[in-house]
Amino acid sequence: MRRMIMLFEKPESLKLLKDLFVKLYRIYYDFGGVEFLEDEMYLILETMAPELEEMDGGTRDGLMRDIRAIYEEDDSVLKSFIYEPVEEYL
Repeated sequence: MRRMIMLFEKPESLKLLKDLFVKLYRIYYDFGGVEFLEDEMYLILETMAPELEEMDGGTRDGLMRDIRAIYEEDDSVLKSFIYEPVEEYL
């Protein structure tokens, strides 16, 4: 799925990855922590990180708004590692 999304033009591909992250996060918590989703969520953020570095601050902040909101409300063990690839943009 990540590979297919990256075939889209940027920044649309990054928006789709962000949307996928948000959906997986919600599924993760709705079902009580589905462990294999942790790897997927991490890989999504890892895929996004180099692209975020190249964006101007305003565009990047807009894209990261939903992920930042999740990060701020997250009180789980996920917070200790899942956001590592994009920490500087939160």
